[in-house]
Amino acid sequence: MRKSVANYLKAIYEASYLQGGTSNKQIAELLQVAAGSVTEMVSYLADEGLVQRQKYGQIQLSQNGMEKAWKLIYRYRLFEVWLSEVLKLPLLKIPTQAWHLATANDELLISRLNMTLAEPQHSPFGGCIHTPNEQPVQLQPLIEAQKTQFVTIHSYLEQPDMIQYFDYAALHLGQKLQLIDKNPDLQVIALQDADGHKYLLNWRLARYIYVVNA
Repeated sequence: MRKSVANYLKAIYEASYLQGGTSNKQIAELLQVAAGSVTEMVSYLADEGLVQRQKYGQIQLSQNGMEKAWKLIYRYRLFEVWLSEVLKLPLLKIPTQAWHLATANDELLISRLNMTLAEPQHSPFGGCIHTPNEQPVQLQPLIEAQKTQFVTIHSYLEQPDMIQYFDYAALHLGQKLQLIDKNPDLQVIALQDADGHKYLLNWRLARYIYVVNA
């Protein structure tokens, strides 16, 4: 599989998770490429039967595209666990290195890695490894949570700025928080933990943090 195709399948999977679809703009933001490049590649993927274009510019993976994307994500997350638990790499370095390794398409290697790691269920960032569409009860993007709602952080997209924010703010998986303010004009969400510590997130980050009701 061409590396560029793999990058787009991964980005479309991540951008459309729990959303049912995504857009050229969202894909461009994740990949940090020009919108024109996204339009061209999405057209190619559609011709190859890997994506479907819906009304209002929505893009989603076809069944074939989802199968290919999930195989990539499965290998990617396994290598994330290996880099974290065995090599003890800092979280910030893990996603890039794991993605390089995920191009290895040797079934015996991946099977042995899975067994060596004792069949891990989640990546260091909370992403499910063995079930592509795992959606715990009421799992939702943080951006969709309502004011006063109590939530628990389930997982998050391992983008560099997200990892750096979690480290800076001392946020972690399993942490319980209350959404205390949501300002659409400023596109900011305010959260508070049980000790009264407050956290501010912009909407772009909140879109890729996944929570369950606490």
